[in-house]
Amino acid sequence: MAERTYSSKVLGLELDSLRLKAALITQQRKKIQIEQLYTFSPQEPQKHSELHVNPLNLAEDGKSFLELTAKTLVVSAINANETLIRPLDIKLKKDKDIDDVLLFQAEPLLPYPIENAVVDRITVAKDAQGTQLTVLGVRKDHLQHHIIQWQPLEIEPEIVVSIPAALTAFSKFLLPESPPHFILHLGDKQTCCVFAKEGKLIAAQSSTFDINSLRQTFAKDMQIEDPAALDQAFATADWEVISTSESSLISAALRNFHMEVHRIVYSLVRQLKMLEVPKILLTGDGATYPQLLQNLIGTLDKTIISPELPPETKNTLTELQTHAIPIGSALMGLTNYEDQVNFRQGDFAYPHPWKRLLKPIGTFLAMIGLLTGALYFFGHAYEKSREDDVRRAYADLLVSANKPYQEIETEYANRGRKTPSTAPIDIIPLESLSLEDIQSRMEFINKSIQSIPDLYPLHPNVPRVSDLLAWLSTHPNVIMKDKPGEPPLIQIESFNYSVTKRPDITKKLEKYQVKVEVEFNAMNATAAREFHDALLAPNPFIDPKGDVKWTSNKNLYKATFFLKDRTAYP
Repeated sequence: MAERTYSSKVLGLELDSLRLKAALITQQRKKIQIEQLYTFSPQEPQKHSELHVNPLNLAEDGKSFLELTAKTLVVSAINANETLIRPLDIKLKKDKDIDDVLLFQAEPLLPYPIENAVVDRITVAKDAQGTQLTVLGVRKDHLQHHIIQWQPLEIEPEIVVSIPAALTAFSKFLLPESPPHFILHLGDKQTCCVFAKEGKLIAAQSSTFDINSLRQTFAKDMQIEDPAALDQAFATADWEVISTSESSLISAALRNFHMEVHRIVYSLVRQLKMLEVPKILLTGDGATYPQLLQNLIGTLDKTIISPELPPETKNTLTELQTHAIPIGSALMGLTNYEDQVNFRQGDFAYPHPWKRLLKPIGTFLAMIGLLTGALYFFGHAYEKSREDDVRRAYADLLVSANKPYQEIETEYANRGRKTPSTAPIDIIPLESLSLEDIQSRMEFINKSIQSIPDLYPLHPNVPRVSDLLAWLSTHPNVIMKDKPGEPPLIQIESFNYSVTKRPDITKKLEKYQVKVEVEFNAMNATAAREFHDALLAPNPFIDPKGDVKWTSNKNLYKATFFLKDRTAYP
């Protein structure tokens, strides 16, 4: 079956008898944006010219457009009157199983041999009984002609959809919450009526009547040869007066077109067994001529939908209506569009699937190369930075161990010898040491440390009881030196001096800690507070790293603190 090709940036195309229309649409996450709508009037090169000239290359905007077609997913739509659309109920649910039997099941629906057809499908619904499909088929010669028509413009569409499917995608974008409705397309090249239900293509009717044929009859009847004058006269014509004329060619053509529009609309109503005409969304060039449109649809105007444009849309409703086919075609190529149709399959598969991806792949490979180079450069710089950090940590270790670098290097050079060498030793600079060199020296230092016997101090260097009591007995916040004979500010009632921590054979890394608890009476609360502040102030006895705890019970106070430890540890 068909290969499904998607992209977040798609260019939809439509080539009618007068113009090339295009729509560039992008998708970011779930947000769809119409980036630009194009309209070109490519004239055929002169018949006597021996060289092929792409008409789009004659203008700057045409050149940029051709460059866009070369690097963007391009989608075109084959004519509705060349597409067969039929419903099909199949008692299968898996997509793979459905694809395997689709050609066999679709063969009775086609008026031509299955080997001359290209078939695709749209899944409408699934239930317990199976799957409801809309089968779309085109003749291979029609598909080949459609692809060939783009060659003079040097464009080859990667996806070929059908116009009814494109119009369904357009109505789903413009009317996402609309009930089942018709889409009446009055195009410059063809007329068709499509039934869409919940964003799915159900059925369609088409006609060979078109706006361009009506325009040519108008030009012949009015004897207008200048294209610009014809466009102006056609747009401003009084179609109400023309429709009442009995003898003119244009009035007969208008009446026939009116009857044809009603024929395809009511044929679709009968085909779907409806009781009345549903709401109708108008698209195509015919929708841009209000008076002409009124004469063509007649009483159907009561069912016309007036859509509200999304707030982010920067185009007018008229622009969207005239570009409905290229917009719908582009929408079908967006990422994960679930009802994509693609007739480019089998012998007609797109021959250059990598063409659009060559530049992105080249850019990706170049970015990979740059990223690899950057990772190598930053990785090398990071490794060098880590080596410098290791050297710095090694130097800090030597400083903390009171080992000069030259001394360590000398000991390292003499390792394994019973007597040190008297020959001069070549000291390697620290910045020249590799990580392996530093690791080797660290192992040597570790062995040296392990060979040193375990030592711990047995004699603490902390303030003695007598020194502490002497300091307290002379402290200005305890006695009043300037008033001899007066009672002291602080009267010590209890004094407790205890060693709470000390190193021993099982705790060689432990340090000495002496805890002092003093209970005293104070002359008044002010004297107690000032004594507390004195204990917190820097002094030669009390350890500032420990907490000074304070409790009181009326005039009895208790202070708990730790003494400074000046012991030298190995």
